[in-house]
Amino acid sequence: MTIRRLMLLVAAAALLLGLGVGLSRRRAAFLEAAEHHAQQARREQAVAWWIARMPPPPLTPPEDHERERDRHDDLRAYHQRLSEKYEHAAARPWLPVEPEPPPPD
Repeated sequence: MTIRRLMLLVAAAALLLGLGVGLSRRRAAFLEAAEHHAQQARREQAVAWWIARMPPPPLTPPEDHERERDRHDDLRAYHQRLSEKYEHAAARPWLPVEPEPPPPD
């Protein structure tokens, strides 16, 4: 084996190791984002659950109370979708990932 081939082999090995490290870091970042959004989804679910079981505050129309519950339920669904998106991305870190959509109003 010539020195030139040995240098090419070392360069190829370094490239593959660098790619592996990059993908591992990207996977870890996606898993962290998935966990963050899963926690947010659980939080929004708990808030919506409490709002559904509590009577409206004084001077608050029942429609506003229901609208607030629906808003938290929409946020729960939004964070759940993002959690699933990032879990999928973590399983395939070499694929591109679409930017996050804006949260519901």
